[in-house]
Amino acid sequence: MGKRILEIGCGYDSFFHDFKPGTARIIAVDSMPVFLELAKFTYQSLPGQGKVEFRHEDASRLPFGNEEFDEVIARHLYSAPSIYVKLKGASPEQWVKEDAHFSEMSEAQQHDYLREHEGKWLEELRQITKEAHRVLKPGGRLTLVHDSGRVPEDHSIKMQTRNRIRNVMEGQKGFSQTIEKLDSTNLAKIEEVLGYQFREESEMLAHLRGQRESGIKSTVDIHVFQKMMK
Repeated sequence: MGKRILEIGCGYDSFFHDFKPGTARIIAVDSMPVFLELAKFTYQSLPGQGKVEFRHEDASRLPFGNEEFDEVIARHLYSAPSIYVKLKGASPEQWVKEDAHFSEMSEAQQHDYLREHEGKWLEELRQITKEAHRVLKPGGRLTLVHDSGRVPEDHSIKMQTRNRIRNVMEGQKGFSQTIEKLDSTNLAKIEEVLGYQFREESEMLAHLRGQRESGIKSTVDIHVFQKMMK
């Protein structure tokens, strides 16, 4: 039957756009309809994809019972800008309007805007993490992935993401951290830690393979937390 996996915040860049799902049974959720539709469209165009059920759900209030999943995966959710806390559940029209408004701000205004919403976003991520713990089976794992290095600014985003994860997990109970972080360009090591193989058409794989030519160092940050046994 394979593992039962929940991907939270599947968005425009689902984890399984880059990795083969194998025999896993996957439910992928996102609170933003515009991102969910994009995730569906992109995933359905991939060759040899496994079965994924896409659902419009709020990851801070998951509609699943306790201990249903072997793994919860989040890619880029913990690195997402804090504007997301304001746009949760927004329609495509609302998203476009707010995104345009944000783009028109000066760099200083954008910085102040994101800082203003950071506290609320951290609280949202804490609640999401609690929900992940609730739906995980004992011994199941929460896997947080962030690939960086595609643009120079990604280094600061990676540092911010690490700080966020540390902040969110400090008050969490019932998790033991098996991997603090894997800042790796080693393809085999990434596959070993995650337990999934890269798709040959994966953009992440192309970036990691082509980093020497591009001159921009691409890496994959992986944080793994295991739900403690009862």
